[in-house]
Amino acid sequence: MAKSTAKEKTNVKDDILAAYIHFSLEHETAPKSVYKFCKELSIDETAFYAHFSSLDAVAESVWETFHHKALATLQKSKEFEGFSNREKVLSYLFTFSKTLP
Repeated sequence: MAKSTAKEKTNVKDDILAAYIHFSLEHETAPKSVYKFCKELSIDETAFYAHFSSLDAVAESVWETFHHKALATLQKSKEFEGFSNREKVLSYLFTFSKTLP
C-alpha cells in the first residue's frame, strides 16, 4: 500500500471543505449525517475522520478558513498597518464579508 503524501491529505481536506460549502449553499442547511455527506462526496468515512471529528468541526474549519483569508488579504495592504483600531476592525469586517461565497 502506498503512503499518502501531505499534498494528498491536504487535497482531501480541501475537498471536504469545498463540498461542505457547496452542500450548505445548495441545500440551504448544513449536512446532517457524516455517512450521507461522505457518500455524496464519494469518499470513505475513514478519510473524513482522518481530518475532522464531526461535521461541526468542518463548519468551524470553514469559518476559520474565511477568517485566515480575510487576514491574509488585509496584511498584504501597506496602508492597513497605519489604520486606527476602528478602521482595522471595519476593514476586517468588510474583507471578511467579501470572502464569503
